[in-house]
Amino acid sequence: MPEPLFLLSPGRSFSSVVSTMIGEHPQCYGLPELKIFSADTIGASWEKESRPGSWPMQGLKRTVAELQFGEQTDKTVDAAEAWIRERFDWSGRQMMDWFQEQVGDRILLDKSPANTENGANLGRIVKAFPRANFLLLLRHPRPRGKSQYSTISKVLDKNGIGGMGFEPDVEWKWTGTNIMARQLGQDLALGQFMHIKGEDLLREMDLYLPQICQWLGIRDDAEAIEAMRHPERSPYATLGPVKAQHGNNGKFLKGPALDFERLATMPEASRDGPLDWDETAEFTPQTRRLAHAFGYR
Repeated sequence: MPEPLFLLSPGRSFSSVVSTMIGEHPQCYGLPELKIFSADTIGASWEKESRPGSWPMQGLKRTVAELQFGEQTDKTVDAAEAWIRERFDWSGRQMMDWFQEQVGDRILLDKSPANTENGANLGRIVKAFPRANFLLLLRHPRPRGKSQYSTISKVLDKNGIGGMGFEPDVEWKWTGTNIMARQLGQDLALGQFMHIKGEDLLREMDLYLPQICQWLGIRDDAEAIEAMRHPERSPYATLGPVKAQHGNNGKFLKGPALDFERLATMPEASRDGPLDWDETAEFTPQTRRLAHAFGYR
């Protein structure tokens, strides 16, 4: 069976669209956000990801509903949750092995941002799959940070706790995650790690999608590339049933088809000037150097 592919990135980095694109390749299977490496067992990960008044692990439930019960409905999501609870003692590796049995010899692709929340989560993945492939997906720190800050602010305002002095460190989320991922790339065997600027990929898909295919050792013919240009065909590319609506970025789920004209003219931001979320500050020298090393101006 093939080794899985793990897409690494902090949230708000095009991960939903890019992972779903790659997952639509005939030799791949794109998964929604699983979050199954947040702890040593599925049960512990479930507990860690649970929030008051929320339905946890929605991507995992959608995947089990689809692969075990053949569709994603409120009924099959309930059945999927019961199925998962019976396997709370499983590790993330065991769950991935079960997914692999269901999809045959296609490459599993997991893009959970939780995988790069800390070194422990990433370490579990490497220990479970020491020969897996890892794709670091980049986005310029300015628009990524602006997007994350906006999302967090809306959630805080919705819950009535906005304006209370909470300032998420969205710059370090970009810098720290990419430092950790870059170090992983240095520690892995040659060929296991690749990084790509999401802006470049989305602007010039016909150039970069074949390169990703060649790196993975899968077909790069016109039919395969065309399939990757249609992420909306994924069973996880629309809002799911009420109890498991998400598992990917909400904006993506509401409009997963690609706007090729808009993407082709996507502007690139600058490292210079005040931060969009804090006009009294600019990017730190560390962030500026790292962004420059990745090819951002």
